[in-house]
Order: sequence, then C-alpha cells, then structure tokens
Amino acid sequence: MTTYERSYMIHVTNLPLRITSEEVSLVFEVPIVRILLYPCFRLEQSRVLGGRSSSEAWIKKFPDEKTAQILAKKKNGVIVGKNRIECEAMSETIYEEELCEQFQIGQCPYTNDTCFYKHFSCSLPDSCDDEYCWLGHDDKRQTVSVKRPEFRKKRFLNFFAN
Repeated sequence: MTTYERSYMIHVTNLPLRITSEEVSLVFEVPIVRILLYPCFRLEQSRVLGGRSSSEAWIKKFPDEKTAQILAKKKNGVIVGKNRIECEAMSETIYEEELCEQFQIGQCPYTNDTCFYKHFSCSLPDSCDDEYCWLGHDDKRQTVSVKRPEFRKKRFLNFFAN
C-alpha cells in the first residue's frame, strides 16, 4: 500500500449565521483560499447548537497535525459575533476523484493553491511500484499507474445529458 504526505484541516463549528470567508480568515490568520465555508441561511439547513443556528467551516492544507492542533486549540472557545466557536483538527480525507491526474505524472502546470484538483505527493515519488497509486510522482518514475475510473467524464456527460 502506498503512503502519502497527509494533509490536515480544522473543522470549525458554531460560527455566526452570516459569517464570511474574509471574517474566518481574519480570526484564524490564514489565506481565504484555504477556507471552505458552509453558511446556513435557513434554519432547517443549519446546525443548531444551544438553540441557535450556526455556520461551519473547514480550514484546509495544514502541513502537519501538530500545526493544525495548535491553532485549533488556540482558537477553540473564541467568541466570534455572539457565538463561542468550536475547533477540531483532523486528517484531510482523500477521494480519488479529487486527485489531479496531471500531478500524478508530475506534469500539472498549476500549484497546489491554484489547481482545481488536490495535489498529494506519494512518499516514494520516483521509485513507487504500486500501479494503483494515483498520488503525485516525479516524471522519473518507471511504473505507470493503471487508468483511474472516469468519475469526471461521467459527471460532465451527465450534466449535459439533462
């Protein structure tokens, strides 16, 4: 089984109902591009904590677990608006369909911050012999990975079929 450099994130709950990414960025002192915000504008869609509805956010791309845990601990319980936020550091989940196909073969022209897909590097970038490893490799790698399931093409075709 192939190992990879794991990425970590912080899940933030009990944020004010109408908070913006800019405000979350200021609280956590991270770039907006690393924030996924799930605003809850309607009561039936929101998380209700202590009788109040709230929004939640994920702050992504921490290089290691310790960095994510330190910031989560520092910001846990901070008052934002009238809400006491809750923060939890966790490992970022990897889904095959989110991985960059060009990064897999060492040829993505975008950076990790500008590519639409995720860039996770294999721990053996030039010597990995796992043909089912779809993580990032150097172009020196001898083993060619088998073709991945065509998640993106199916979604694209289904979108235009309707």
